[in-house]
Amino acid sequence: MPGFFEDLLQGWGDGRIGKAHPARMPPGAAGNDNEKHSLAEVTALAEQLQARVDELESELAASSGAVFAQVLRLSGVKTYLLARFHPDKHPEANETERRALTEDLQKINAAYEALERTGSQ
Repeated sequence: MPGFFEDLLQGWGDGRIGKAHPARMPPGAAGNDNEKHSLAEVTALAEQLQARVDELESELAASSGAVFAQVLRLSGVKTYLLARFHPDKHPEANETERRALTEDLQKINAAYEALERTGSQ
């Protein structure tokens, strides 16, 4: 009978803390195998979700180039950008500002040249 009471006390203690000591659990008991199985399911789901996020981000990156090309091709956009950033349109600019305007203008011209080369619409 002493073994019965020891087991009863251990079971009562396990119930109070909400889990059993792994050494007292039978092989294949719900605690270990189900936790491993659940973790595997969650891991697989997380990998699927991450793959979908990566796919959506790549689609967004691909489509954003087309959107930018459409904006640059809007009527009057090129004229506005050239007027706004051409160094000759800013005679009051100091040397640092003129250098920045020149760099900006070069970027604008490069963007339009790239559009023409790729034939983006």
